[in-house]
Amino acid sequence: MHDTWLRENPRRSERCERFVVAQPPMEYTGNDEVEVRVTNDMVFRYLFGRPGSERILKSLINAVRVDAGLEPVADVEVVDSATPEEFLDGKFSSVDVRARDTVGRLINIEMQTWRQPGFVERSLYAWARAYSAQVVSGQNWKSLSPVACINILDWILINSDRDRVHHFFAPLLASQHGATRGDESSRIFGEQMGIHMIELPKLAQGRPQSRALAAWCQFLANEGRKGKEDMMKEIIHDNPDLAEADARYQEFVSDEVLRYRAYRREMAERDRISWIMYTIEEGFEKGRQKGFEVGVEQGIQQGIEKGIEKGIEKGMQQGLEKGREAGECEMIRRMAHSGMDINEISRIAGRDPAFVEKSIQEGS
Repeated sequence: MHDTWLRENPRRSERCERFVVAQPPMEYTGNDEVEVRVTNDMVFRYLFGRPGSERILKSLINAVRVDAGLEPVADVEVVDSATPEEFLDGKFSSVDVRARDTVGRLINIEMQTWRQPGFVERSLYAWARAYSAQVVSGQNWKSLSPVACINILDWILINSDRDRVHHFFAPLLASQHGATRGDESSRIFGEQMGIHMIELPKLAQGRPQSRALAAWCQFLANEGRKGKEDMMKEIIHDNPDLAEADARYQEFVSDEVLRYRAYRREMAERDRISWIMYTIEEGFEKGRQKGFEVGVEQGIQQGIEKGIEKGIEKGMQQGLEKGREAGECEMIRRMAHSGMDINEISRIAGRDPAFVEKSIQEGS
């Protein structure tokens, strides 16, 4: 039912697009007709989050750091690596690739294929959680290692700068926003915090300053896409790191079981998003229907007093207004039922928290 709704309602309405970006339906045929891209979180972790992937992981991390004006790392190790058995059993729950460099710095890399509401806040939470997870009872605060988060997005987050692929946010850059460039007070936090946002769709308008990061972005955006085979040959030519990443990708897709697991993981995410879109639209539809019924009822009542034609017209207008409000209330209750908190619902629905709370209580 959800897939049918998604096919019949591509990018159905603005209110749905505030939550997700509709994607075309998929059908697994057991052959190469289904795209298995590196942006699939399962494939991404297979390439970068397993023993033996340290070389290409270091190459990707350094490409990002150099593009941000930071020193490259000397070496990295994979933290909480995934094994093929975990992929086959579907036991792993994290889509992150976690690494630690030779000076103890933690680096968290995450591939995000689907647009998410509140992603900026989510990124800050992910950094804070990784940083605070290092705290051990009796530990000296100075022993806390810096944490950097690299978010690779297959969608656009920052619309104000359409040709800038890589954004880096850190207290170190406070000198760019009012402080004197050489003022050491602007560097008091050093590299304790760093969040990178890399938006792959922006490659159509621009490219990173670092040639290494530009090459990696092209690889991540195009590996596994139909019709990009010649481009991929050119990208990996004379680039040992990308060639190794390509070899690992080919190893993954040559395994029928792994390829099917990647397809199922993609489908599960699409089903979840399709269900969200379906329930939101269903809530508005119920509101419109309720508004029509209320409008007819009020129209008949007023028609007795002032004339059928004028009464129905006015009643329908009032009913539609109530219907729109009823639709909003229905949507709010469904979002609350899915686990969203009141503040998040308030931002999405464009209503104050009091209205949201009242709508939830009336529906309980």
